[in-house]
Amino acid sequence: MDVDFNYDSVNVETESADPNSLLSHYRRLIQLRADYAALRSGEWILLSTSHPAIYAYLRCVGASTLLVLLNFSQQQAVRAELSCEASPLAVGEYQATDLLTGRVVAPLSVLSEGRFSAYIPLPSLEPLIGYVFSVKEENNRCAGAQPRPARLIRRWPSRSELSLLQTSVSSLALMPGLSPTPS
Repeated sequence: MDVDFNYDSVNVETESADPNSLLSHYRRLIQLRADYAALRSGEWILLSTSHPAIYAYLRCVGASTLLVLLNFSQQQAVRAELSCEASPLAVGEYQATDLLTGRVVAPLSVLSEGRFSAYIPLPSLEPLIGYVFSVKEENNRCAGAQPRPARLIRRWPSRSELSLLQTSVSSLALMPGLSPTPS
């Protein structure tokens, strides 16, 4: 194996010192996976999207719900809507927070049986970027509302969906525009 000619500038010591380096980004992603069980296991719920290049899903385990949004387009996706026919989320208002930036995005309104439609978390999604949002219920929960089991949940995606997921995870980690700092 040949030595990289940029070894003096692209190395572990230099990359570790740079919070925006690829190594630092991988470390944040690994830590995110370690911190959130829903990224490792739990229910996987495919969401419908209004944009053909947007791939979106919920990951739920216990009381933790994450929304993963991937824009596979070379172009910015404007006002991409997400919908779900059923999820384990109880009726109510939810706050979504980007786990890489800490940015709070548009609130999510969940209807009976965990349904929601026309949800636009961000006005636009940057090209070739992935987002991971924590979805938490706001304090104005209706008294006595309980989470309902979803009817359209699969434990794991099909082979073709799994292949797309593996590609998306690889792409998410390698995307140069993905930054841990708010824009």
